[in-house]
Amino acid sequence: QELFDHLKSTHAPKLFSIIYQNMEWLDEDIDNPYFVAKYHEHMQRMQADGPALGPDCVDTCKKYFSVIPDTILFEASNWEVRPTDKSLLNHLLRFYKRSIPATSGDPSFNARFEKWHSQKVNCLSKGLLGAKVLHQDLLWIKKDST
Repeated sequence: QELFDHLKSTHAPKLFSIIYQNMEWLDEDIDNPYFVAKYHEHMQRMQADGPALGPDCVDTCKKYFSVIPDTILFEASNWEVRPTDKSLLNHLLRFYKRSIPATSGDPSFNARFEKWHSQKVNCLSKGLLGAKVLHQDLLWIKKDST
């Protein structure tokens, strides 16, 4: 709420943002939805400035902006990460490796995650890994801007 109040009080006429909404790994691994959910748990953890919203951010923004008389536009922006985009896929896997184990202290969970992660790295090295990252683009134009 503090962020929205601050944005509302600024004199900036426009705000553009790309908001994360979801992610899909494009291989046939049955554990993919489970570890994406664990990634979302990590994204929604409490931080120094308060809770992160993660995939709930889009719904929160839509609810907040629905009562503002300004021009608000949301548009789906789904990014397909192809197997040839190895640098980005590698970055996503590294981020998963740093963030997901922090959601559990259970050794059996960590072993399951390590197996899943190793399979992804193997698929990446063979050029068989892809992903889709779903976003919403937000454009806020204040009514009194020129």
